[in-house]
Amino acid sequence: MTLKTCITNYSFARSLRGGQMDVEGFCDFCGKAGFEGVDLISYFWKDKDAEMDALPAWLERNDLALVGYGTRSNFLSHEPEQIEESFENIRTAIVDANRIGSKMCRVFGGSGLDGWTTGSAVLQMVECFGKLMPLAEENDVILTVENHGGFPATAEEVIACIEEIGSPYFASLLDTGNFLGAGVDPLEETKKLVPYVKHVHVKDMLKFPAGSEQGHKPQRADYNIQATTVGTGIVPNGEIFKVLAQGGYDGYVSLEAEGPETDDEAERALAGLKHMQACIAAI
Repeated sequence: MTLKTCITNYSFARSLRGGQMDVEGFCDFCGKAGFEGVDLISYFWKDKDAEMDALPAWLERNDLALVGYGTRSNFLSHEPEQIEESFENIRTAIVDANRIGSKMCRVFGGSGLDGWTTGSAVLQMVECFGKLMPLAEENDVILTVENHGGFPATAEEVIACIEEIGSPYFASLLDTGNFLGAGVDPLEETKKLVPYVKHVHVKDMLKFPAGSEQGHKPQRADYNIQATTVGTGIVPNGEIFKVLAQGGYDGYVSLEAEGPETDDEAERALAGLKHMQACIAAI
């Protein structure tokens, strides 16, 4: 089975927010660089309706597949307004994903476990995402929950949410770097999660002792981490790719090229693509 290369436009967050790049420019960069697909985020449009209408032409001229779409959500907030905002963000993103032809929409569970137990957090995921399943099914869009920061962050937590929700329209977006922020091993977590994975984000991390001036301390680990160019950190992405392929995953691996603000985003993306291609070739 062959994995295919993709990139999320979050990799160019600074340029997109600063106006140095737009979605069209991002697609043009990806085509020239040699990516096979793109992953788009809901908050990087400048003129959403016009850009969505033009997107098919941008993808076609660059020979790119639209692999995924994504939005923000936090269902573990203690603020009712933020819960409702999360519902609205996802509802809008589901409809927009259908409009632009994405079969997947990335969502987050919650930003942290403050005041929640693992059990109560799972119940909250079931209640909230359960209400969104009819709309996801109607639009034929799978909600892919990312192991991102707060909850769910480990393979066991992601699996618990998926199995309790029990819908083919709710699955895993495996982020290879985020497991370190939960204090667990990325390769071992991948082995557990493979059967539930519909999409993959690839990133890399450096790890430093707690209290170090380098990096930052995540919520659920006793050390500091810092994002770095894929191929220069400690995340075993090559081994993770092998586990995914051996487990039957043959979709896209989407580069999320993060690092210090001083890094050049284009150079970081090109270096990440080269490393991913080498990992795929070695499978």
